[in-house]
Amino acid sequence: MALCIALTSCQDEPFDIEPTSNNTINRYEGGVVLENPYATTNMKMALDTIKAKVARGEYILNTGENSLRANSSLLDQFSISNSHTYIKFTPQSEDEVALLKQDSTLVLSDYPLDYEFDDSFHDNRPDLPEGQFPEYFAAVPVGKALPNVNNLPLGDLYIPEDDIFFNGDTATPITSKTVINNEEDLLHHLLYEAYSLVGKEQELLEDGEIIDPSTQQARWIFGRKWYPSGTLTVWDGIGGTTPGGQICQEVIIGFDESQCTGTGFISLYDCIVPIYGTVCETQQIPGGGFVPLQGAQVLMRQWFTVRSGITNANGVFNTGYVRGKARYIIQWERYQYSIRNGSIFQAETRGPKLKNARWNHNIIGGDDEYHAMIHTAAHDYYYGSRFGLKSPPENGFLNS
Repeated sequence: MALCIALTSCQDEPFDIEPTSNNTINRYEGGVVLENPYATTNMKMALDTIKAKVARGEYILNTGENSLRANSSLLDQFSISNSHTYIKFTPQSEDEVALLKQDSTLVLSDYPLDYEFDDSFHDNRPDLPEGQFPEYFAAVPVGKALPNVNNLPLGDLYIPEDDIFFNGDTATPITSKTVINNEEDLLHHLLYEAYSLVGKEQELLEDGEIIDPSTQQARWIFGRKWYPSGTLTVWDGIGGTTPGGQICQEVIIGFDESQCTGTGFISLYDCIVPIYGTVCETQQIPGGGFVPLQGAQVLMRQWFTVRSGITNANGVFNTGYVRGKARYIIQWERYQYSIRNGSIFQAETRGPKLKNARWNHNIIGGDDEYHAMIHTAAHDYYYGSRFGLKSPPENGFLNS
């Protein structure tokens, strides 16, 4: 294991990731560029569509059910503006990479967030030419101070799930196709129209469109708001013991004193005959076992929305809420260190894409176990007891 220490005008159409160097390779070959429903212009078009349907009577605005606002003011009080900027960072040195990593609130990805990749991409990324560094992508809240690293705004975003206008909870994810009763209904309609504009409306719906038998109204069933969680463990070959073979030996198990009659022996003790027997004991041999993976960073990604959590001493994690399906990802880095995947790219373990389900995962074998072992050592060094050792430099890179 090598340790390298580093000191520490926008578009709204599908974002075009251009090469940043004359000595370029196709960094994202095999990825499919996705049309982005969260572009601000797309979201504004979706809102205009809703207002037009209300004006034509196709949508009924009836905010009598659990609404925080009066009927006439729900649409009047709601407006769309940029909430985030989609940014590409292009560091030119290890120092600049470390500068990016210093901000723990900046969730970075070294591949575009608006691309779709299969798992083979992450396992077979091409090496970068000497002197080049990964590009990093993030959805950054408007107004957030950025590190002094070369960057390019790729587009303006509006992410309604993060808008405090829609901060209420509802008991059901079911929304009438033609009625807006409250803020949650408005959010559902806004998302549906925005996704429809890019042909991805079915990603939002759990069971498509249903008909309410009591009213004969068409209804949508959206992904319910839920809080991802789970437990992560890793195989430790010396973290436990298992019963092994038996060790047997002849030992004295008693004495025969039947010949001790008082005559025929020089000493009284000469008449005592030891009795031998075989005694076996089961040997406890190192057999290993799964132990909690502590301090690992788990991300939930849905387009530009990223939630994160850190596993505790029992390997248990929880993240902020998401809606519908989202992918679990272990990103092998913390503020103090980052583990690479054998080259210069960030090591990740890509979990399943689930909805309303925990991810309980036992890591054993392959690169994932290797990265977990490096993480465990680094985490213990930075966060555990160092037994008087000097704290190592922060923002280092661990090449696996």
